[in-house]
Amino acid sequence: MLESLYLTLFRPGTAAQPLRLGGAWGLWLILAILAALPAAGQWGLGTPGLIGLSTLLFVMLVLGWFGMGALAHLLAELLGGQGDGRAALTAIAAAFWPSVLIAPLEVAAPVLGRFGALLRFLVWLWVVLGLVRAIARSQQLPWGRAALCLVVSGAIAMAGVISAVLAPVVALAIMLT
Repeated sequence: MLESLYLTLFRPGTAAQPLRLGGAWGLWLILAILAALPAAGQWGLGTPGLIGLSTLLFVMLVLGWFGMGALAHLLAELLGGQGDGRAALTAIAAAFWPSVLIAPLEVAAPVLGRFGALLRFLVWLWVVLGLVRAIARSQQLPWGRAALCLVVSGAIAMAGVISAVLAPVVALAIMLT
């Protein structure tokens, strides 16, 4: 797992070992813990709160990963891509490796100032370009179609999240009137 991160950061031209599904689970766990640490510290949740928040974030990341993989695979097939869902899942997880750098940049934000914000933006840009590349390679699509696939699957996912949030609010408003 760390070898892939090292090759991605310091030897981008070298062919990295493909991420396996077991490594992807580890990546989501690391990202969940890194995201939960500052929030748990800021809110004073303590160890049980950190464990609970990490678990919740892990479940959300895995569900998002499965959803993104399924949508990207389906849309790629509709756009003429030829690949399997497992390859899409592993490629999408591998594209999220650089996001491990976000947590240290968040911690260093007071020292780095605007330069830290620029670095965080560049890391997220790296992730997005990695996602396009992952979809293009795993589904054998040109970059333009892979980018379209990512944008449409992201829009569908956001519509799903918005509707999941708004549905209870609308139901409650109807019940109260």
